[in-house]
Amino acid sequence: MSSPRKQFSSPQLSKSVSPIRRSGSPDRRRQIAQLEQGFREKRQKPNEPQSSPSKTVTFSDMPRLSTSATTETTATGTDDGPSTQEILAQMASALDKVATTFSTTAAQLKDSKETQQRTLDEVAQLRQVVQKLQKDVHLLLERDRKS
Repeated sequence: MSSPRKQFSSPQLSKSVSPIRRSGSPDRRRQIAQLEQGFREKRQKPNEPQSSPSKTVTFSDMPRLSTSATTETTATGTDDGPSTQEILAQMASALDKVATTFSTTAAQLKDSKETQQRTLDEVAQLRQVVQKLQKDVHLLLERDRKS
């Protein structure tokens, strides 16, 4: 008696599941590996970049703009985007914000360090006071025992 195999009643379902996945054939792993390799090759072409060009931009990819090129675009009245001066102004503004953030953070860290040092000094003083009080308590207890 042959082993029972699950039969698909729907032709659409039988097309969506490959015969290799449904069968228990010995070539299953090899065929699946070939199919998956073909799928990987389609997805990953060696000549095309893996990430989208809008996400990965290098400085060598950026067009070189000369001052004559910017004056020509303004003279013709076409606006292909922000001018070099606008881009530089935006970059300068962004760098100023970063510098301000860094200096603010540095000042806060310095204040935090000073506060921490003051706290450590106070803790050290409190320890000395506690030790002195412990000695005083110890002396008082000895006096009470003697009396």
